[in-house]
Amino acid sequence: SGGAPLPAAVLLHQDESARAVMAALHAGPWGRAPGWRDLRDLTLSGLMWAGPTRWRLWLDGTPIGPGEPLPPHVRVLRVTADTATLAVSRGPTETSVVVLRPGQTYRVHQDRVDGAPSRR
Repeated sequence: SGGAPLPAAVLLHQDESARAVMAALHAGPWGRAPGWRDLRDLTLSGLMWAGPTRWRLWLDGTPIGPGEPLPPHVRVLRVTADTATLAVSRGPTETSVVVLRPGQTYRVHQDRVDGAPSRR
């Protein structure tokens, strides 16, 4: 478009400026540490419940039962016949408690639940 090409690198004179720029480049959502950039929306695609310790969830299509590995930053707090209550770490000091029904999606970066629950 007639403008000069962007440089492949930027050189900074002061160490403090370089550290600040590198930290900003590596920051995740909301300027958080790199590990938080893998936060993603969670969809409860299915739920099977036979009791408080006998259940199976399908989060984003992946089956998960009691004691099985969960997506990063997610803990199951409670499962009932109709809902899954999750604690989702949204940053080093921020956790959201989310109640999902099958067919609903938790939008992590907006901190909201979307979608009508599935009918049985």
